Amino acid sequence: MSNRLFILAVGIGVGYILGARAGRERYDQIVETVTGVWEDPHITKARADAARYAKEHAPIVRDRAKAAAVAAPGVVAATAKDVAAKTTATAKNVRAKTTATAKSAAAKVGATRDGLLEDETLDDGDGI
Repeated sequence: MSNRLFILAVGIGVGYILGARAGRERYDQIVETVTGVWEDPHITKARADAARYAKEHAPIVRDRAKAAAVAAPGVVAATAKDVAAKTTATAKNVRAKTTATAKSAAAKVGATRDGLLEDETLDDGDGI
């Protein structure tokens, strides 16, 4: 998202510069202001600090990213197995509750066990 915002800002800046009615004078003024800000001692120090910090911490970030990449397949596999087990348990629970509800409903309307509701009628052969 910040890349898009940066590109938009650059586009607006370029459009302003190219389309400014003041022409070259305004362009030179903008360049002078930007150069002054860029070369300001505080900005220069901040740029140097950021570069030094990045050089110091790049190996740490690289090592952590590598460790996360190595661990990712195991984490994903474990999560997938957990989800599969929970899904199977939930399906069995739903099937049991559905069977119980169907039997209860059949009993309430006076269905006989030998004709309308058998365990085989609810078994669709999926093994759940």
